[in-house]
Amino acid sequence: RSLYGDSADFRLRVLTTGGFSPNGVRSLYPNEYNDFFRVGLRPEGTDVDDYDAMIWLENIGEAVTLEGFGQLMVLGLAELGIAASSYDDSYIEDHDNQIDIVLAGDRAAAERVAVVHIPATPPYKPFFNPGGPGSDPDSATVYSEPGPEYFQAVTIALDDPMQVSFEP
Repeated sequence: RSLYGDSADFRLRVLTTGGFSPNGVRSLYPNEYNDFFRVGLRPEGTDVDDYDAMIWLENIGEAVTLEGFGQLMVLGLAELGIAASSYDDSYIEDHDNQIDIVLAGDRAAAERVAVVHIPATPPYKPFFNPGGPGSDPDSATVYSEPGPEYFQAVTIALDDPMQVSFEP
């Protein structure tokens, strides 16, 4: 809510084993969803892994209607950085193993979210593990390898949110 106010209805947490970075060094900006992600909604009567049948959320601010379930749209990404009107290398988030995709819309549509797709191929960009500069500053030198395309199945936990506790 600190980034998107009362418009934020849902968050979709994506976890990795190595962290997220657009080039291995800089932070992922809240407005870079379009460059790295797609979220797939499963229409009625389709299998959860039928990616060709998915209705895709591909751009921030574009509402998608899923017949019989309502609308859903991506507001952006959320991490531990602060909101700004624009972002540059001074933006810092914590480079940990999670990023939240913030959604707005109808609960019934949110319950149909089935997969997060990290295409990692043009026109999308790949992720790099934090710690290596990807192909910057010299595009002819490979400092670390880009991550692969990946489809991550989604667990819907709206009624029973998964939480971590430090209590024994």
